[in-house]
Amino acid sequence: MKNVAAIKLHDSKKFTTFLESLDAVNDLRNKHAIEYHLTDLLVIMVFTTLCGANNPTEMAEYCQDRVEWFSDILCLKSIKPSHNTFLRFLEMINPSEFEF
Repeated sequence: MKNVAAIKLHDSKKFTTFLESLDAVNDLRNKHAIEYHLTDLLVIMVFTTLCGANNPTEMAEYCQDRVEWFSDILCLKSIKPSHNTFLRFLEMINPSEFEF
C-alpha cells in the first residue's frame, strides 16, 4: 500500500453516507465494556471481509497488519481489536438490520 496515493475516505461523501447507514444499527453491547465504537467495528469488518477475511481471527490479523491504515481512515489513534472482540460482536448483531 506504500505506492498507493493516500485515500481520505473520511472526506468522501459516499463513505460518509456509508457510515451514516451503519449508525442506524442498534448497539446491543454492554455500555460499560465498550472499547471500540460500533461504526468502527462494522467498517473494519466490512473492509476485512472484502479483502478476504473469512472469520474473526482473519479479521483481527488483517486489522493488526494494517493498524496505521485503519487508524487513518477511521481517524483513530490506534485500533487493534482481537478475534474475541469480533466474535463477541458477531454473536450480538442482528443480521436483519443490514437490509438497507
